[in-house]
Amino acid sequence: MYASRLYSIHSHKQSTIMMKLLILCGLLLVATVLCKKHERQAIVEGCPIDFVKFDSSCYHVFDAPLLKWWEAMAFCAMYSNGEGTLATVESDAEEAFLESQLKQDTTHHGDFWLGATDMVNEGTYVWTRRNEYVSEYTNWAPGQPSSGRAENCLALYEGVQFKWNDAPCDIQASFICEVPYDPSATVIG
Repeated sequence: MYASRLYSIHSHKQSTIMMKLLILCGLLLVATVLCKKHERQAIVEGCPIDFVKFDSSCYHVFDAPLLKWWEAMAFCAMYSNGEGTLATVESDAEEAFLESQLKQDTTHHGDFWLGATDMVNEGTYVWTRRNEYVSEYTNWAPGQPSSGRAENCLALYEGVQFKWNDAPCDIQASFICEVPYDPSATVIG
């Protein structure tokens, strides 16, 4: 009986020690993640967390959630005090940057919403962020835009080497958010 009780006490002490070690390991893991997050923040100061700076903007590719065009636009507006929007692509260099981000950071394949539409005037695409016509730089896939009133929102399409495609605004797709780079912004944390 004494041996059984002694074993029970010893087993309880081992369980307590193991529990303390698990808690300590969990705390160390959390601290490591927070430190890594802080390192990322320090690198991209002036951009929201996990956004990547290019030129005078910060970008983030969202594989999920898959959203309709106007839902994605509203989602992006949650960033940078409402200044976020779906990405506006204005040069070959910006297009190449976004393509490189899509190739390295995404698991979803298909359309990625961009911030232009021809809902107001069929065939005349407008960048909603700047309220400017899509005219100086374009990267339409061959035969695009193609579908009249059925497809009114601009997407970067992985299936045609990341060229532009007009797509139905109500399909759910991945998207790219863009916010202005703000060098005066500081990261708190």
